[in-house]
Amino acid sequence: MKAKDMTSKELEELLVHYNSAKKKLEFQLESTKQTIADLKKQVGGAAPKRRGRPAKAKTATAAKPKTAAKRGRPAKAKTTTAAKPKTAAKRGRPAKAKTTTAAKPKTAAKRGRPAKAKTATTAKKTVAKKTAAKKTVAKKPAAKSASQGAGYKLSDWDQFIIDDLKKAKVVLTKNQLCEDAKKWSDSKKKGLSQDQVYTKVSNVLHKLTNKKSLVNRFSNDKIKNAYGLSDWFTASGNLKNSNLPK
Repeated sequence: MKAKDMTSKELEELLVHYNSAKKKLEFQLESTKQTIADLKKQVGGAAPKRRGRPAKAKTATAAKPKTAAKRGRPAKAKTTTAAKPKTAAKRGRPAKAKTTTAAKPKTAAKRGRPAKAKTATTAKKTVAKKTAAKKTVAKKPAAKSASQGAGYKLSDWDQFIIDDLKKAKVVLTKNQLCEDAKKWSDSKKKGLSQDQVYTKVSNVLHKLTNKKSLVNRFSNDKIKNAYGLSDWFTASGNLKNSNLPK
């Protein structure tokens, strides 16, 4: 990595590393010079001088420092982090000491009047009440009948449809009811057209059949879209034979 790409902190660490290496090399150089000087003294005092050229003193080569810095970034010194004590108190409010509440004795008497012991007679009465409740069945409300009007205030059109069916004593189709309703409307001088009478009869039949249950709808292979009073039908929804057209 180039020096210009390094941060100021990395440059400072690199500078410290090289200064340290320089000091080590200077120390080794001085040590080597001292060794050479000692060797020269020993050579001059111990052996006589030989003729010829004096032998060259062997110079000890400085050993390469093992701690020579490698090229690149210096290795960062490992910092040992002090282990956190296990018993160090946590920051914040100290935990409240748990207070043990004394268990309430099971045999403690409740406040108020003591409960009366159930006698055999009261137990029999409660059993009798339960059995009586099972036997009682809710009565179904009485079915609505067209003759009573089922508590519903009939309009003049409602009353006409019911009266027309009572007079016929058999189921009538919608077209038959519309023909009778047109004659009745003209006699009352209501001033309605055939289409208006058809719409009026359709609305009345829908109300009496679906909302008031005073009229039932009937259809078979021969008759389609016929209507009869609810009293003419059995509980299973079948029309009585006496109210079928002959």
